[in-house]
Amino acid sequence: MSKRSFWYQYYDDEFLNHINVSGYKPALNILMLILFLELIASDINLVTSTTYTISEFSRFCIGVSAFCYGMGVFILLKGADNV
Repeated sequence: MSKRSFWYQYYDDEFLNHINVSGYKPALNILMLILFLELIASDINLVTSTTYTISEFSRFCIGVSAFCYGMGVFILLKGADNV
């Protein structure tokens, strides 16, 4: 595997591609749900914009998306190991 294919996350193995894509989908969906709920909450004044800074919110979003991606990959790899 070359460095370039690893950097762009294109793997020659179909199973690794499947795991990579399956990890991204729930992470993106959960991140979009969080952003949508924050947008709705700030629009109806449930949460004021001074509660947290942009930096804190972006750190939270990156952490949630990394955790969701990691758990998706972990569950699929653990399931493949049990077979």
